[in-house]
Amino acid sequence: MSGYAKDFAAFANNSGGYIVFGIQSSPHIPIGLQNNHFETTDEAKIAEYVNGYFSPAIEWTKSIHVWNKKNFGIIHVTELHGKPIIATKNGQEIKEGEIYYRYTARTEKIHYAELKQIIDVKIKTERDSWHRLFERIAKIGPENAAILDTLAGKIESGNRTILIGDELIPKLKFIREGQFDEKKGAITLRLIGDVSPVDVVGTRAKVVHDDPYIYRAKHVADLVAEAIGKTFRVNPEHVRCWKFYKIREVADEGEVICDPDYCEFKEAFSNFGYTQEWVDFLIRELSDPKRYREVISTKT
Repeated sequence: MSGYAKDFAAFANNSGGYIVFGIQSSPHIPIGLQNNHFETTDEAKIAEYVNGYFSPAIEWTKSIHVWNKKNFGIIHVTELHGKPIIATKNGQEIKEGEIYYRYTARTEKIHYAELKQIIDVKIKTERDSWHRLFERIAKIGPENAAILDTLAGKIESGNRTILIGDELIPKLKFIREGQFDEKKGAITLRLIGDVSPVDVVGTRAKVVHDDPYIYRAKHVADLVAEAIGKTFRVNPEHVRCWKFYKIREVADEGEVICDPDYCEFKEAFSNFGYTQEWVDFLIRELSDPKRYREVISTKT
């Protein structure tokens, strides 16, 4: 399995790819699956094993393809837009700290040229993200900007600090007040909840936030699982959902395309962010047992 884990990481560090089961090793003849091991293997166990050796998490799907009356197992590994994926510990064929890359028909430790390209893209992405952030601050003026720190539970603006109670932090909700894309204007959101300023006297606290994509995939999975009372993990359930409802895709030129109502690729964090609307939508859809079975059992 460690060899396949390396392949998962290698494909994700390149442009994604497919691993096909049912091909004879030598010579390469399509013979089909000889047993049901591929179908019965628990995807959660595979994901736990693979992501136990690599970080960030690798996204992939498993399916069966029928050709010439033979069954073939297909694993599709998605390109990670926050690459590189790095080995976090030693395994049988895995070395901690190494980065694997898929070259023509082989998995190897990444070469200088490919690693430099990944780093250059990462630097440019982060630089562009900071540039857009500074442009927004410049438009509204630094005196009107504030930092919402959900880890420390405070909002800082100039020399003022608004503390948020521990019991309120998990309950913070963002509601959309305007539906605009970046070309037409900034998304406007209003923070709702009982926010009490501790060092601002005679002033009503008002917080404006322009980013509705507040959830990572793990947060979405936890919230949906709790709400519907059924198994719902990042992989495979959440992956199958965003593919089934087509809220994410990668264009031919490598551009990440998201449904702005539900998700956005967070360049600064090299990860996807999801909205409250996406969480609510999944809960509504998957609360119906028939719909849950339809979506989760769909091989995409």
